[in-house]
Amino acid sequence: MLMLQTTRDMIDKIEEALQELRPYFHKDGGDVELVRFDEKQQIVYIRWLGNCTQCSMTPMTKAGIEAAIRNKLPDLLRVEAVEV
Repeated sequence: MLMLQTTRDMIDKIEEALQELRPYFHKDGGDVELVRFDEKQQIVYIRWLGNCTQCSMTPMTKAGIEAAIRNKLPDLLRVEAVEV
């Protein structure tokens, strides 16, 4: 039987991927939070926190976040960083 993922299931997988990465952010005094997930467009919106807001490595880090989330949600289109 085919089970469709609910939005809540997808958000839980996104949060799970972010949680796995948080120890690396915390080592440098930073963090990331999920702002929202656009299920229709398959885009995750994140916000950098702490030292991540000023880090020159955020483009590479964002690529790593995308890869980690895609391991759990293969249909993800992209991750976008926003300021809230």
